[in-house]
Amino acid sequence: MIGLSSRLKVGFFSIILISIAFSSVLKANEENLLAQGLSQNVSNYSSINYLKTGKSKRKLTYSLLPSKEPALVLVEQENQLVFQAGLKALLPLFDVKLKALNYNALKASFVDEKDAEDELDFRQELSSLNDKLILLEAKGKASQDPQKLKAIHSDLADLRQEKNKIENAISAIERRQQRLSSLAVLNFAEVINKRPKNPFFLMDNNYLYFVDPQQSRVSYQDAISGQNISAIATNYYLETGINVSSPERLEAFDTSILTLVSYQDTLLKIEYEDNLVSLTRLEDSHLTRFEKMLSATVLQPKKLEFKGESLITQYLWANQNERKTLEFAYKETGKRKNLIQVKASAQSSVFDPKQSSSALEKHIGVLAVAKGKRLVELKKVQTINGKKDIGWDQDIRNGIIKLGDETIFVSKEDYYGYEGLWYLASWMSLNGINQKKVFLINGTEPISLTATLTTAGEVVISKAGNTLYQFKLDEGGFVTQLYFAPSKQTLILINKDTETTKSNKAKVKNHMRTNKIVLL
Repeated sequence: MIGLSSRLKVGFFSIILISIAFSSVLKANEENLLAQGLSQNVSNYSSINYLKTGKSKRKLTYSLLPSKEPALVLVEQENQLVFQAGLKALLPLFDVKLKALNYNALKASFVDEKDAEDELDFRQELSSLNDKLILLEAKGKASQDPQKLKAIHSDLADLRQEKNKIENAISAIERRQQRLSSLAVLNFAEVINKRPKNPFFLMDNNYLYFVDPQQSRVSYQDAISGQNISAIATNYYLETGINVSSPERLEAFDTSILTLVSYQDTLLKIEYEDNLVSLTRLEDSHLTRFEKMLSATVLQPKKLEFKGESLITQYLWANQNERKTLEFAYKETGKRKNLIQVKASAQSSVFDPKQSSSALEKHIGVLAVAKGKRLVELKKVQTINGKKDIGWDQDIRNGIIKLGDETIFVSKEDYYGYEGLWYLASWMSLNGINQKKVFLINGTEPISLTATLTTAGEVVISKAGNTLYQFKLDEGGFVTQLYFAPSKQTLILINKDTETTKSNKAKVKNHMRTNKIVLL
């Protein structure tokens, strides 16, 4: 088709995309939040307020189907959609210029040829009927014979009835022509914005088309909310057209040039030539208000701190189609709140992968920061299904540890339980401690270990040069992953919360529900 098929079918985004290098810390935090249906980044959200309120500005982003690549960005203000960025192939849809032509003269080319022929025949026939009526009326006036007058009046009635039919036919043709000449001439940009449902003329490139819209209600799966909605699809069908440089030749096209799917006040989908784009993000005043709230609302703790409130971290162990979690709870304890309680809770098989027990095991340690930034564990209690299993107490001043009925004399080396090693890894990372000789009390016999902070920011705990525990940490001191080498066990951080962030998450989710904001 002249003026249509010669366009480029592909194009490139006109926006220069700036690539920002996020740290692995931010990525891990964001992934944890996304799994909970949240994000700290407003670009991961969209409004689904498809009914506009007032004349507020909106920004609509569309993606190409089926590839889902960015395809089109429109800005809507004062009820006008304006092209901001997108594929070159879609540019003709937003050209607001309309050629200055004598459209009334061009519209005459669309008059049906049969109508024109019929009108000429009808007018000739009408002229002949008028002549017959004049002659017959003259005969009636001249005749005095009652029988002849009766016959003349009967013939006059027939002729007048036939004349009325012809005049009605001519009027119908004239109405069609007048209706055709009164139809609006629009460009694509006006079609996009007005979405007309009645016939009109479309001026595109060097062609003027007669367009007959076909509208229907369709079930449409919204790409943003994922819900099926009852939308309006309008198919703009080209019936005939003329090249304005040779308007005497009327061409038949019988093809669809554009399909628009809309819901309430929002354009959801555009199908133009070989390009199909779908709305994938809507930015409006609701999202702007949400962004302000989100920027002032912390959804995840950024640092391993728990002053005045508990801090919870959760880890996932995926083992042969089994998914088990390990939870750590940190809080201040002691009369002066100067001690640290660390509680690790999980099934026994998580603490010792060689076991198959599903009993609930808890390791509760109390730690303190001694002189010289020395981290010591003062007390440890281990329970299984709520019953105490083992425990120990350390007397730092006298250098002894009471382990059941045994007394262990200790020097400057520090002793920890399983939960203490986790906190030690964070402590070394946050304080830049490169290496420590430590002992792990796991049962009744302390095990001599070496904890090393690597240049990669990991804390590796080894026994006689062989790696046992490999802790990966972020800049906030959170263990993001633990690898237990003997059992090839990997635990991955999936959540971290304080009472404040839990409350903030609930507040954000409630705001999203109330204001029709969804996570993409």
